Amino acid sequence: MRSFGAKIAIGQAVVVCACGGGGSGGVDGAQSEAIEVVYGAPGDTTATLRWAASSDYRVRGYRVYLGNGSRFYFQSKGAGIDVGPATTYQMRDLRASTTYYFAVTGYDEAGRESTYSNEVAKVIP
Repeated sequence: MRSFGAKIAIGQAVVVCACGGGGSGGVDGAQSEAIEVVYGAPGDTTATLRWAASSDYRVRGYRVYLGNGSRFYFQSKGAGIDVGPATTYQMRDLRASTTYYFAVTGYDEAGRESTYSNEVAKVIP
């Protein structure tokens, strides 16, 4: 499977990463272009995630994963938040003083899912 470079931006930091394929017969994952975190009023924190669409023509949609530990997501693989073909998603009501970890996968028509994109961590103030 192909791998391709991407940049993930959080505030002022930019990390160069590679997002890869999902193994034999799988699909290439989402190319995480930028993740922007936008804050609302205290207690009403929102994280807006954005990523570039996969260049793999088989990708039919994306799943978003959220966790409180690196590569330890609240959703099991295959049960992420299904956002269909959208390349943005808003996480609402995040808890202050908490570090969240985000990743995205792509899936094909048969539901086969790619590997996770590179992960992005953000501390919610």
